[in-house]
Amino acid sequence: MDWKPINNLGKGITGVFEIRIWEYKATFRIAAVTKVADTVTVLHCWHKKTQKIEKHNKDMIVSRYKEIEG
Repeated sequence: MDWKPINNLGKGITGVFEIRIWEYKATFRIAAVTKVADTVTVLHCWHKKTQKIEKHNKDMIVSRYKEIEG
């Protein structure tokens, strides 16, 4: 398991990280954001099939990010 920042999600969208989990014959991803000192919000989880994040997954992350921003 490891993590890395997710960049290029759009203007003002910062602090989003991709947590990568490798299991037997599969890779899973969790997009999480920390906005308040004691809170981690999971924005999206998916089964990774390619090296890059597919558009529909990015769209979901951005949509949920905007929801928590109010």
